[in-house]
Amino acid sequence: MTEEEKKKKFKFIIILIIFLIIGDQITKAVALRMQENKIIIENVIQFALEENKGGAFGVGQNSIGSFIITNVIVLGTIIRFIILQLDKMDKKTIVMLCLILAGGFSNLIDRLFRGYVVDFINMFPNAKFPIFNLADTYIIVGWVVLAAIFAGYTYKELRENKIQKSKE
Repeated sequence: MTEEEKKKKFKFIIILIIFLIIGDQITKAVALRMQENKIIIENVIQFALEENKGGAFGVGQNSIGSFIITNVIVLGTIIRFIILQLDKMDKKTIVMLCLILAGGFSNLIDRLFRGYVVDFINMFPNAKFPIFNLADTYIIVGWVVLAAIFAGYTYKELRENKIQKSKE
């Protein structure tokens, strides 16, 4: 990969992450202004503002310092991985890592500037599913699709090895 191609990929990554963070922060600002629960589809989805001072699904309430440190370590590790592996990554993998980074950075912004993460999407309220936000969705989708991509690579490699061995 040429230096120019690498710069182009980094530029894409930065623009995508910024765009996703802005999208999440806008939805959180709208939710904060609404200040009231709104049913979107009865028993399916509602906006329900919640201050999450913990981690995913409210785990570890009031442990803001440890979540900030953990968040920075995970984000730093992903950034380092991208820097070291960029020339080997396809666009799907890059986009999934951007989703994860954007979600992590956006929730980190909340923790640093608000002292809590703004959650407002309440799916299936009668089932008591945890309230979440767009950044959480980025993270979950990013990790799930990334796992599927890696599983596909692994399957392809195992299949190719099996074919190679059968030819020997």
